[in-house]
Amino acid sequence: MTQSLFSLRRLRSAAMAALVAIMAAGMLSCGSEESYSPEIAKALDRAARNRKELVEVLEHYEDEPEKLEAAKFLISNMHGHYSYQSTELDSLEMFLAQLTRKEVDFFFTPEQLKRWEKFSLINLPRKDDLRSVSAEMLIENIDLAFKQWKERPWNKDLSFDDFCELILPYTISDDQPVRWRRMYAEHYNHVLDSLYQGSDVLEAALVLLKHIESEKWIYNDQLITPHRTATNLFNNRVGFRRDWCDLLVYAMRSCGIPVTTDNILFSPDNNHSYQWIVVRDPITSEYYPVGLDDYIPDRSHRPASPRTTGKIYRQSFARQDDRMAALNDIRSLPVRLNNPFLHDVTSHYFGHNEATVGIRPTDAKMMVYLGLWIDGSWEIIDTGRRNGDRVTFHDIEPGVIFVPVRHTTERFVPCGDAFYVTHDSKVKTLKANPDRLVQKARLRRTRPFTNVLAMRLSDHISGYTLSASDNYAFTHPDTIFRVNDNDTIFTDLLNISLPRDRHYRYLRMSAPKGKRFTIGELDIFDDKEMEHQRICQVIERFPSEFEPYYLQDGIATSRFTLPADRSFFTYDLGSRPAAMASVSFYTDKNFITKGTDYEIYYLAADGNWTLLDKATARKTYIDMVVPGNALLLICKAGPELKGQAFIYKNGRQIYSYDLARLYR
Repeated sequence: MTQSLFSLRRLRSAAMAALVAIMAAGMLSCGSEESYSPEIAKALDRAARNRKELVEVLEHYEDEPEKLEAAKFLISNMHGHYSYQSTELDSLEMFLAQLTRKEVDFFFTPEQLKRWEKFSLINLPRKDDLRSVSAEMLIENIDLAFKQWKERPWNKDLSFDDFCELILPYTISDDQPVRWRRMYAEHYNHVLDSLYQGSDVLEAALVLLKHIESEKWIYNDQLITPHRTATNLFNNRVGFRRDWCDLLVYAMRSCGIPVTTDNILFSPDNNHSYQWIVVRDPITSEYYPVGLDDYIPDRSHRPASPRTTGKIYRQSFARQDDRMAALNDIRSLPVRLNNPFLHDVTSHYFGHNEATVGIRPTDAKMMVYLGLWIDGSWEIIDTGRRNGDRVTFHDIEPGVIFVPVRHTTERFVPCGDAFYVTHDSKVKTLKANPDRLVQKARLRRTRPFTNVLAMRLSDHISGYTLSASDNYAFTHPDTIFRVNDNDTIFTDLLNISLPRDRHYRYLRMSAPKGKRFTIGELDIFDDKEMEHQRICQVIERFPSEFEPYYLQDGIATSRFTLPADRSFFTYDLGSRPAAMASVSFYTDKNFITKGTDYEIYYLAADGNWTLLDKATARKTYIDMVVPGNALLLICKAGPELKGQAFIYKNGRQIYSYDLARLYR
């Protein structure tokens, strides 16, 4: 009995000690959490059931102050980061994977795309990172990021704040958080180590970029998706420009290269957004584009973009609360501007400027936006600061043509005259006088002919040779035309006149060794005026997916591609040798096409596009008279006003692209 009583007392004492220990641990935990900053405390409250995972991360680094601060940075800025969760996205990834098994024509057919016609992100469930990320994933991410930051020689002067923004993040945007860093590091670290042993971060980035470009990537922009997971991008290398940039960011961060993306919400030259990666240089404290067209980073000059941008926004992991507070009272703010993780960096590329222009206010509280004409509608890329019947816009690219716009119930409409800013910050206003048609204009295009387009066209057809013969063996061929490797194509329709005293039975288009053959149209005419086209037959037989019909289907945007193991195709011109007057092939779809109906508009004082004239193109251009100092638009006749706005000056169409290049 005494022994039992003693045992009972000992059990009670042990239980009491355990209870005290639990209470003490709880008090310590509470005390520890009470010491957190208001931002961390708020994040932990928002995490709900996932709070314990985040607390575990913080407690894990209690004895490592620097890593603890990194963990606090991630957790305090996690609010607003989320991902889409759906089996549809898994199916979509499998759908994209089909393209990786193709060798040519990396596009889906209309039948394949039909399933995804009604696919929308709006209906997908979202999961907040605060409520889903695991302690294990965050700890692994922090440890591996620190390893690269501390060991890479180019990071010796990289600040902790820059590290947190440019190497540390576990995610880019709305991609699902996954454990990606070790996978990328194991693949790319040894590559970079074997190719570069220096301490220049820009050189390291260029070396790694070149290697990644050598790996297979399939471009396809037919589907709109959220940011895809890092592991899916690694294993399934297909997608559009944003996907490519995401892959580069993950790869470079896994190697300790401080990098993020700069973004154009709407390009002034087309209806697309655009992204590129930028690397932080600790030497100059500047961000330099890497892999953007033909731009080469140069520390002796301000970072530049070869493209027309209008406004440039940089992706961050930290919330830009100051910017969001300034936009807080603006109604009808589009999602693309209402992004807490973007900040304006236009001045980094073009310096600071401002433009104050007049507006036609409809009410005292009317909000005014910076608008661009984008292929059928006015799109906004920034907000203005209004003062009565004037509005001021800050930090815009010189030479880009803007219009102040306001929001109606359904769309944005102009509320002032078009304008642009010169390189010395002078504001040029465009205001047409329709009663004075003062300029004879020759219109050749519906969109600008950009340097990027010229490079692509030259790349597509450089080295190509067009030869002719009176026999299929081409024993003694005549070279009709050759595009040299160093030629730059500054036209969209190449028309080659042929000698009338020679007769041929066959024409052959050949691509240089190692180059993939892709061409839009190749037309043969019996007259130099291109009135009488000859329908020809391709002699060679190709697999069904390589359809020679596209060579003469009358649609410049369709493309004929040869199989990878073929380097030429041959036209049979007829049963006997004959004379030809000209050969033409198309390189771009935005030229004026003979026989097509067009409409020409100008932007009137009331903010509406007003029809100036209709015309059918008799040649590859249209001559007409237009108002001076007017914003103009030419497009194919129809219900939609497709095309880019321009002015006419010094005998040529001048788009934002042309003006921006002039003022750089």
